[in-house]
Amino acid sequence: LPCLHKSISHFNSNDCVVVADSAMLSKNNLDLLEENKLQYIVGARLGNLPKNLFEKITSIPRTDKTTFKIPLTSKRFLVVSYLAKRASKDKQDREKQILKAQEALRKDKINKRYKFIYSTKKGRHELNKSLIHKVQLLEGLKGYISNVKKLSNEEIMGKYADLWKVEKAFRMSKSDLKARPIFHTVKESIEIH
Repeated sequence: LPCLHKSISHFNSNDCVVVADSAMLSKNNLDLLEENKLQYIVGARLGNLPKNLFEKITSIPRTDKTTFKIPLTSKRFLVVSYLAKRASKDKQDREKQILKAQEALRKDKINKRYKFIYSTKKGRHELNKSLIHKVQLLEGLKGYISNVKKLSNEEIMGKYADLWKVEKAFRMSKSDLKARPIFHTVKESIEIH
């Protein structure tokens, strides 16, 4: 918040929209933004939605470039888009992951990299068919949570899509500064660094 307020005052604008990927998505973060009267667009994790909302989203008929909006609270809403091209890629990715998981099960070489494998209570590993089905239902869908009511669904998706420009600039500045990745997890190490 201090960084956001400083940026807003620097640009002397009260009409800013915070755009962030799904790593920013938490009820606390969104509540905090709303309490501070900040507008936002955040990537949504559709697989983590409550069951009734998940079923509503996955049961809506899909045609290429379909978008729809679902209210979540009086201030917050969910925009969902469907792209046939994204659905095709998601399907290919799912099928590759299933093949890798099946191969790992066959060779009995299991580690945490396999999305579709789970451990049973008896310590055995199996293909997670319910997760495969869930992922299949979400193919082609992308979600965005926002409170910016003046923007259309397409404008919200466009603003979110522009995140790559910020990420690209950040990658360039890291390479220009020859900064190395930092892997600290202990508070004291982070502060010392």
